[in-house]
Amino acid sequence: MVCQHLNATITGLETLKELELAKEGMAQYLSTSTTPYQGIGVWIDGKRKSATQEFQFQDPYLKQHSGSEWYLGKIGTGDCVRMMIFRNTGDSRNGKLFTVKCSSTMEEYVPTSAVICGTPAE
Repeated sequence: MVCQHLNATITGLETLKELELAKEGMAQYLSTSTTPYQGIGVWIDGKRKSATQEFQFQDPYLKQHSGSEWYLGKIGTGDCVRMMIFRNTGDSRNGKLFTVKCSSTMEEYVPTSAVICGTPAE
């Protein structure tokens, strides 16, 4: 809904450069935020196909999805994808992807309160 309001779509991370830019942007937000939490969760594109390990993606512009790094190198059991960003950038979970329930608003004491939206490159 948020992305549609911006005439955009929920997006993922095409390259490691995009991952770094997303981490930097969210870290900047956290540095000025008054949220009492240690970090925030960020929804990104990806929803598990029913009963499989494969994900379907809404963003038609992503081709490689090579900017994503799963925490501990493995996909969990949740159906939707979120990236976690921490105030402590040295946290091993920082910038990593996790699967969570699509209705989740809080995981590991970190609220999911952001989304990455994208539009076609110009």
